Formats: sequence, structure tokens, C-alpha cells
Amino acid sequence: MDRSRRLLVIVAAMALVAPMARSDLVTFAFTGEVTDFLDGSGVGWTVPIGAPFDGLITFDSSTPDSSPEFPEVGRYPDSIVSSSFTIGDHSTIDTGVSGTISVGLDIEDADLYVLRDRSLSFRGYAAIINLIFIDYDLSVFDTDALPLAPPPLEAFEEVDWSMGTENSDFAIIGSIDSMTLVPEPSSILL
Repeated sequence: MDRSRRLLVIVAAMALVAPMARSDLVTFAFTGEVTDFLDGSGVGWTVPIGAPFDGLITFDSSTPDSSPEFPEVGRYPDSIVSSSFTIGDHSTIDTGVSGTISVGLDIEDADLYVLRDRSLSFRGYAAIINLIFIDYDLSVFDTDALPLAPPPLEAFEEVDWSMGTENSDFAIIGSIDSMTLVPEPSSILL
């Protein structure tokens, strides 16, 4: 086989394999509104109540449950591979540390869905993001499996978002208005 044909075969093979390697990634987009701002250490700035925010969370849906021996708790460490958030004119910077998704069934009489990402920087601070969904009716989840689509927000009694620091330098609290699945971009074949 001549060199140019071999190169063409390699490029074609890579084009076919590349989309499959990323097929386990799922991205949720969400929007919301700031409901509270707490300045714990005099950060020198504020976030107005009512300010809109939006974000994206991408996770690896093939991440195994780290506690399969407990069927009522699904814990997926390092499943969040990237996230980004914008509040008003300020955006986060992803620092590359991964986050965790947890699903809890009938924990203290509630189903829980928690997305926690520690990989962000916001206005110069190492930030932690939490999306917390609580269902007291125990009706949203049948298993502790990692959800591949956003659960319906109206099924939860509490849907909260927060961003802050471990040292409580600041905390931004908000409500989530929408959460949708971002379609995977179509692959272009050579």
C-alpha cells in the first residue's frame, strides 16, 4: 500500500473512532436566578439578587458507581469532566479538577440528586458549585443509576444551586429555572 493511501486509511479510521470515544459524554445546560449573596470575608464585590445565571455540566455517563453494594446510593466520583457558569458579566474558569454526581433513594425520606464540581475559579477564588435536587415524594428515581437526561424540575420540591468557597469567602445561592440535555454535535466524516 502506498504512503498516501495508508495515510488516508489512518485518517478515516481515526475519524470513525474519535466520535465513539466521546459518545459517553453527556452535557446538561441550565439557567436560573440568584436568590442570595453572602459576603463572608469582604471580597469587595457583590452579585445582585435576581441576576440571571446559566451553565453547562458535562459528565462521563460510563463512570461506574463507586458504591454498588448500596443499591440506594449511586456515587459517581470524577464523573463531571467539565463545567462552566456565567453570572451577569462574570464567568467561571474550569481548572480541570473533576466533580462528583450522587443519586440517593429514600435518604432521610427524600430522593436526592446532587452535582458537585470543585474545578472552577470565579473572580479569583477557587469555587465549588452545587446543584441539589430534593424529591420528598420519592417519585423521580427508580434506581441509583446515573441519569442520562435531566430529570423534570417540577418533580422536585427543592431545586437549588450554590457557588462558594471552602473557606466561606462568599456564597451565591440561586434557584434553577430550566435544565435541558445539550444534543451531541453531529460527526463529520471525511
